[in-house]
Amino acid sequence: MKGRVLLGAAGLVLMAWGMRGMLVDAELTAPIGTLTWLAGALVAHDFLLAPLVCAVGWLLTRLLPAEVRPPVQGGLFVIGVVALLAWPLVATPAPQVNPTNVGLDTGRLGVLLGLVAAGTALAVVRARMRAGAARRRDTQQSSGPGPSNRPST
Repeated sequence: MKGRVLLGAAGLVLMAWGMRGMLVDAELTAPIGTLTWLAGALVAHDFLLAPLVCAVGWLLTRLLPAEVRPPVQGGLFVIGVVALLAWPLVATPAPQVNPTNVGLDTGRLGVLLGLVAAGTALAVVRARMRAGAARRRDTQQSSGPGPSNRPST
């Protein structure tokens, strides 16, 4: 508990320092624009992103077997974080050096998301194989010689 209080206090001090720097260098930091962006991010998170994540999680629990839920949830989490971090880079057009180039570099992002999806698929296959092996092992152990299979003397 004491560590959490110390970490919380340190976080408040760092936020106050950042706010001070933003206000002192207002001509460089555009505090109104920054606060508007932060308010928009808060609204987007609370009314769009969080309900969407909850709905997807609810659907996953209804549609997927228990053994594959963790890898699918992890893969979706990584894809979501990568997409969220890459969005400003993808959505902002690059300077037009070549007029035939559209300026948006989505190819590498697609490759990265494809690799994450492939890794998730491999993790799902591994989870299914392990669950199947565990079921077979449990079945073999339970069908072994028991009291009812012993010959009577």
